[in-house]
Amino acid sequence: EGYPWFIVLLARESKQQGKAPDNLAQAIEWVLGSKFEPDVEVLRKNRRRALIAATLTSGLGWDDLPEDDKQALASAVCLPSWIKLRDIADDCLKRGLLRRREDWLYKYITPAVLEREIMKAHFGPDGTDPGGKNLARYGKRYIDRFVETLSSLGLPRELLSGVAEIILGDVVQATGWADMVEM
Repeated sequence: EGYPWFIVLLARESKQQGKAPDNLAQAIEWVLGSKFEPDVEVLRKNRRRALIAATLTSGLGWDDLPEDDKQALASAVCLPSWIKLRDIADDCLKRGLLRRREDWLYKYITPAVLEREIMKAHFGPDGTDPGGKNLARYGKRYIDRFVETLSSLGLPRELLSGVAEIILGDVVQATGWADMVEM
């Protein structure tokens, strides 16, 4: 279902670029946004963030979230506001990168390779939120879903280790175990 549209977007951009993408990372960037769209690098980054928010809340109805949770979700994916997040998610729907049912209750990125590469790029060592520090700070409610998603996507061990360090660091700080760890 998702692959045909992914290929259409990739073929369009390849034609505009006059070449095939050099690698999977470049293909993902091209699918996230065309070089002919205004401010394409910011657009791609924001689409990645909105798609991550959709992944983190699969099975949670966005319309039913309390206002504080909406803002926390936006902050967790490094977006300034819930309104911005929702607008970008709508844009992802129009582009065919995101699918939803039942008024934002069920949301998913298509195809799965797009979801995997987005998570890797965003939370990897050179990403917007290396190891998920921002997510751990603002999106504690979504951590379980985040870890579950990372595990199911077959992401590199280094990425999973980095995320585990961040989460465990927060637990140590929150519980006062830091003093015991130093002993």
